[in-house]
Amino acid sequence: MKYVNNLLSSLLLAGLLVGCSTVVPQTPVNNTASYDGDQQNSGFVGFVTNNNVVFGVVTMHSKDRYNNLIEVYGSKVIHPPIPKNYGLQDNKTNCWLTLEALVDYMKMNVQLKKDTHP
Repeated sequence: MKYVNNLLSSLLLAGLLVGCSTVVPQTPVNNTASYDGDQQNSGFVGFVTNNNVVFGVVTMHSKDRYNNLIEVYGSKVIHPPIPKNYGLQDNKTNCWLTLEALVDYMKMNVQLKKDTHP
């Protein structure tokens, strides 16, 4: 009898779980890289290691986009809020972002795309 009760409970639970579903909105996806000058690279150049610390390398134009995103989303998406140039090091031809700052950049960019392409 105990086996039958466990089986019936399991079937009932499985039926309830199948009937419940969560609707998850689609995250916007880029189909192509945007242009930075005449290069189609979205401003991201690659990664570099300096003193065993990994940085994301971005172009100067991407630095401007990063700071614009901070102005709009730096306190809405990132907690605690971040100031302009957070995690950024200028290297005259390009900029280095800490990996934390690079993740923040991506989070803010996703929010921008959600706001502009609902």
